[in-house]
Amino acid sequence: MNRLYGGGDTEATIEGTAAHSVLATLAANNPTGDYVLVGDNPVEVTDEMIEGAELFLADVREAVGSEWVDTRIADPEGRTKRSRYLYVESRCLPKLHDECWGTPDAWLRTADGRVVLWDYKFGHKRVDAEGNWQALAYLASVMDGVPGPCEVRIVQPRNYEPGAPVRVWRPTEQELLDGWAELKAAAHEAMQPDRTATVGVDQCEHCPGRHACIPLQETAMALIDLSARPATTNELADYQAGRELVWISQAVALLEARRSGLEAQVMAAYRRGDRSTGWVMQTTRGRRVWDASEEAVKGLGMMLGVEVTKPPKLVTPAQAIKAGIPEAMVMPLTKQQAGSEKLVQETNSTARRAFFKEQ
Repeated sequence: MNRLYGGGDTEATIEGTAAHSVLATLAANNPTGDYVLVGDNPVEVTDEMIEGAELFLADVREAVGSEWVDTRIADPEGRTKRSRYLYVESRCLPKLHDECWGTPDAWLRTADGRVVLWDYKFGHKRVDAEGNWQALAYLASVMDGVPGPCEVRIVQPRNYEPGAPVRVWRPTEQELLDGWAELKAAAHEAMQPDRTATVGVDQCEHCPGRHACIPLQETAMALIDLSARPATTNELADYQAGRELVWISQAVALLEARRSGLEAQVMAAYRRGDRSTGWVMQTTRGRRVWDASEEAVKGLGMMLGVEVTKPPKLVTPAQAIKAGIPEAMVMPLTKQQAGSEKLVQETNSTARRAFFKEQ
């Protein structure tokens, strides 16, 4: 599915790419700008991106201390890697399969040969370190298929579940060998001409081909058929309720995978001008930001005795109003940013609003 459909950008992936760019910039001891380019699109550098990158680098210092003596950004693949150098966004040569290569967020080999691999996840959904397939694939390349002392560190600044923001796994040599063997077999099977798709929460959730996947469609429609049956009552024992909750949670996740894939297809159709889907795009209201020069805003604050800076940036318009500057004086110096787009089911009223807005 990935080979057929690739992976189109979403707001979340664009934001994640921008956050990784900020990380690479700070790792190289360079200052961040107000924007980074993702493809041809400028993306605003947010405080969260800077704070997340600082958390990541703080964990590097905590994990390896004085072992970190230098940094290489996007070091060419195939070049000999030195101990005690932190390699950031440096592509690795394939080891498990010719098509199985990757670009670890960061890794370092200590003087005694221990490999520490970091993976930066800017999303909110929990990502576990233990048994992490992506990390295992990276380790196979970094360690050239030779098991040894290593650890995986997942840095996830915007996940607040137990164990966050850094989760650590130190796989044994046997765990490495078993994981690599399983990945190698799976990669070989996936590249066969007669390969088949298998429905499952983990593989379907972010698959770019989920909108066109027949097994996922059949699973989703079967669940919909069940939901249409007449309601009857059945009191479950507590342990039965627990088991059914597991099954339903898995079913909901599969339906969500199918829903999000179809949503992406319908949104793309709407952007192309297709109005036959029964859905329209609406743009949410974005943040209000300053549209005047920094000097003009500071002058307004000084005139009214209100501090409008929080080093090294201006406070937001909302914070300035909260601090005491009248809203009527703030608004002329600001602009309303466009919010995010969302798909809503078309009704007479939504169609009318979309039509008049577009005209």
